[in-house]
Amino acid sequence: MLTHTSRGLNYYMMSLKYRYGGNYERIPTYLISKDGNVKRLFEPKYSSSYFGVRKIDNKCIIISLENNGWLKKHHLSGKFMNWIGDIYFNKPFEKKWRGYGFWDEYTEQQYESLSSLIKELSEEFDIPLEYVGHNTKVTGVENFKGITSRSNYSDIYTDVSPAFDFEKLKKLTNEESN
Repeated sequence: MLTHTSRGLNYYMMSLKYRYGGNYERIPTYLISKDGNVKRLFEPKYSSSYFGVRKIDNKCIIISLENNGWLKKHHLSGKFMNWIGDIYFNKPFEKKWRGYGFWDEYTEQQYESLSSLIKELSEEFDIPLEYVGHNTKVTGVENFKGITSRSNYSDIYTDVSPAFDFEKLKKLTNEESN
C-alpha cells in the first residue's frame, strides 16, 4: 500500500519515535525520501498496525513517500503551507480533490526508487505487478492482490495525492522488469 508522510521526513521520523511514549504502532515498512533514499523500518514479512484493521494490515507492505500532502494558501501572504504551518517553497500541483486544491509534488527520484522497490518486493513476495492505478476509493480493494494506495480504502484519506502519477510508476516498473 502506498502512502505519504504528510510532513518532512525528519519530523515524521521523530513522530514515529516519540508519539505515544515511543509505543506508536502505525509504522510503515519503508520510507522513501524526496531524494529517493529508501529506509526499511522493519522486515516486510512482518506487519504493523498502520491501517488499524488487522485483516488489511496483515496483507500489506506499507511504503510511505516523503510528501507534505495537501497545502493551503495563506490569504495575506499568498505563500503555501502544509497542515502544520511550514512554508512550502516549491510550485504546488493544482487539482481540486477531497476539499483541497494544492498538493506537494512527488520527485523523479522517488518514482525511480519506488519502482525498484516494488519490483524487488513483487518478486520476493509474489505480488502481481498490477495497480489499482488511481487514488479514489474502490469497493472490495482489500481483496486486490496488487499495488494500492491508502486512498483506495476510504474516502477520508488523501494519500497518495492527486500529484502522484500512476502512469509514470507503471512505465518505470515495466521498463525495469523487461
